[in-house]
Amino acid sequence: MAMASAVTRAFRRIEGAIYKDPANRGIGKCFVNGAVGAATTALISARSILLTTGFFIASVNAGENDGPIGTAALARALAGAGKDVVVVTDDLNRPLVEAALDAALSESRSTDVALEIYPTHDGGTASSGGASPECLAFHTHIRETYAPTVAVAIERPGRTPDGSYRNMRAGDISAVTAPIDAMFLREPAFGFASSSLTTIGVGDGGNEIGMGSPAIRAAVLDAVPDADVTATVVPTDITIATGVSNWGGYALAAGVAALTAAPGLAFPSHLDRAAMDAVNAVGGVDGVRAAVSMSVDDLDWHDHHRPLLDHLVSIATDAAPHPTSE
Repeated sequence: MAMASAVTRAFRRIEGAIYKDPANRGIGKCFVNGAVGAATTALISARSILLTTGFFIASVNAGENDGPIGTAALARALAGAGKDVVVVTDDLNRPLVEAALDAALSESRSTDVALEIYPTHDGGTASSGGASPECLAFHTHIRETYAPTVAVAIERPGRTPDGSYRNMRAGDISAVTAPIDAMFLREPAFGFASSSLTTIGVGDGGNEIGMGSPAIRAAVLDAVPDADVTATVVPTDITIATGVSNWGGYALAAGVAALTAAPGLAFPSHLDRAAMDAVNAVGGVDGVRAAVSMSVDDLDWHDHHRPLLDHLVSIATDAAPHPTSE
């Protein structure tokens, strides 16, 4: 009972740490109490888990550093907890995702995280009724090879009602966005998600997979500028809205650490710094500044992200049982 109470407190503290809106986007109206605990419980109950990320910024021909690093943090925690993990991204975001994973797993014994690249071509979108044959074949490959029962998207674009993908400035980014969100759509025409797959979405702006869940989409439309154009319609079973999407990955890693009483699975700031350096080295950019920077979403790493990571590690450590002296 004491352990359960400690974990419950940890989940509340984790949410308190990441439920912030530093960019004043209005995303605070989308915070869901209990989402971190529900998502962590689903992850721990699974054997095989699919993660996806990657947001390409066409104006600077580079991938965004928000998403890949949080995904790498979660992949590290899940692999350390003995889970089979496959990360799916598209070719444009592959360098960032590979760099982040390599850095995050550099000190881990469990480094067996698979990386799969989604097909570039797609003949079908939400408006045309289904996924292309290439995408359906990829979906079959992932099902048969990995058999995931939980899928997590962190900062990955979700389609809008007309089938296009949009950035926060309402620009159409469909040309640089592979339709990975099709894997989260339960309609038979998309051929992947089923009632046995638990889906989890992490987003910070309303245009990401998961932010199309009805109540959250309504909040996005009410609070986020240009949401009538940018807001996605792609829902997930559990959605974690947060000020920076990487924070959702860090939060879930800390949740896994707390629930398994393994504080070492929480993502330490020195590995995050290594992942930032690695992503910068391959040209990853801060999505707001549109430039290589030691920052994410216009928040400097030293001032904002490092303190958060250190705090999440302390929460996971506090949740672990401590031996009592005789």
